[in-house]
Amino acid sequence: MKSILPIAAAALLLAPPAALAAPYRVYACSGPDHAPLSMHPFEPYEVPVPTMNHYDRCRGPESSAVFEWAPGMIPASQTGGWWLRAPEGTAFTQVRWTGSVSGAREPGAHVELDTDIGLVASWAGDLGEAARTFALPAGSSLIELRQTCRAALCAGPVQTSTSALSAELDDPEAPAATHVAGLPETAHGLAAVTFAAADRGSGLARAALTVDGTVRATALSCESLPGDAHGFQAVVPCPPAAPVELAFDSARVPDGAHVVSATLEDAAGNLETVYGPVTRMSDNSPPVAGQVTVARTGDTLTATPAGFDGQAVAYTYRWLRCAPECGGIESATHSRYRVSAADAGHAVRAVVTATDLGGATSVRSAALTIPAATSASAATPPSPPALTPPAAIAPVRNVSLSRRTIKVSYGKRVEVRGRVTGADGAPAAGATLDVGAKLRMRGATARREGSIGSASDGRFTYVAPAGASRDLKIGAATVRLLVTAAGTLRASRHGALVRFSGRLRGGHIPHGGVLVEIRAGRRVVALVRTDGHGAYRATRRATRQSFRARTRADSSWPFVSAPVGSPVSA
Repeated sequence: MKSILPIAAAALLLAPPAALAAPYRVYACSGPDHAPLSMHPFEPYEVPVPTMNHYDRCRGPESSAVFEWAPGMIPASQTGGWWLRAPEGTAFTQVRWTGSVSGAREPGAHVELDTDIGLVASWAGDLGEAARTFALPAGSSLIELRQTCRAALCAGPVQTSTSALSAELDDPEAPAATHVAGLPETAHGLAAVTFAAADRGSGLARAALTVDGTVRATALSCESLPGDAHGFQAVVPCPPAAPVELAFDSARVPDGAHVVSATLEDAAGNLETVYGPVTRMSDNSPPVAGQVTVARTGDTLTATPAGFDGQAVAYTYRWLRCAPECGGIESATHSRYRVSAADAGHAVRAVVTATDLGGATSVRSAALTIPAATSASAATPPSPPALTPPAAIAPVRNVSLSRRTIKVSYGKRVEVRGRVTGADGAPAAGATLDVGAKLRMRGATARREGSIGSASDGRFTYVAPAGASRDLKIGAATVRLLVTAAGTLRASRHGALVRFSGRLRGGHIPHGGVLVEIRAGRRVVALVRTDGHGAYRATRRATRQSFRARTRADSSWPFVSAPVGSPVSA
């Protein structure tokens, strides 16, 4: 066998590839795990001579792709074989070809590996089956593995067989994001980082939201070939552009400060941080109760809260006069209160309510008795009491609620109204009621959500923060908060198919996901289960009807079955 190689090509043959920051690979005929593939994305030449043929038999018994000249004479310069072009922004750096050449015994028949920068290798004569690796000239955007006639006439049959062919590309540019909308300074419930993502080379492979070093949400999907995390069967294997939503369920992390960032990765492995790192607060529980002390200076009482723990806590104040039942003192809503003659001989106490996005917590001070022997202004002020724990909540005879069941849309706060009465039916003023909550889902446990105090007429209003369906226990009474499911639905058409995608809001997704129906009118056209982050996808044949998504009831998910998103057409 006679082999002819240009000097530059000889130096490149079997040379180690240049070090690349972000390479990815394209495979044809055989994958990285040696599983059979088609010759795609390599394209065959268009051949004008009937005696020149291409055969893609990679998935057949032969496990190879063949270009051949049938018996006969082939005119000069006739060429056939396979070619591949790199996408904009990338360049080929290496080719690995496993194959053979047979029948090329007559002068003129050549097998060549060429690029748009220059010829890499050329053979004249037969080649045995072997794997051959070639480093390519910098900036190569086109590769050709071809069989050509370099004489006036070439005699067939001549056959070039390929059992495996791969090309490595360099993608030097990282993906980019625009229109980035980040998390609020303080997150309550479900929040999201959204942006428009784009990549000029290999395409978008993955987006991730990281909280305190742990990945909490992912988006985008681009499957690589088994055996190579950056191996594909396309030069642009992933979408070049896509909208991204990374949902953050702040209820799944403790209240407080967290370091958050979002990253975007392309198919070659280029990783770009597109949001953060920033510090954001999560707030889903009411402030932890502290203590309230009251100090007296002359006729002025001052309430001082201490030990409350929450996020951006705001305090409100009420003063109660106990004679012996406690009732609110009109217009006494500040941290300081000036005693009056009406207080003589009675106990006075302060109620401090600490509120943040997670809810409210109320704590009463110990009672401070105003002596009756002298006027209020002449009463000898006692020494300030020492710090004491919250006063014990007196037993409540009866708590009645205006409604036992409240249905509300996701994301809305709820006012729960009620009244406290004593055993004789009289209003119980100044009663402090514990508020507990238990999610309406299998296996949930109750937790303290806050507390509330009654007014002078025994009435109270508790504002429940937005959240999932739950049973609220206020004192001894329970109200059911039923929160309807919410989410998004998108549709895009691809030929005769329509692809649906969306995400459920509110978090608390069970391990097995939540079932979502895609409906056309009253007919269910697809039933899909979400992933652990509430995202879902489905593909169906397109129709002229509009589509709508609806969740199915699930005892492991604390939301009421309801349509999610707006109707879509595609």
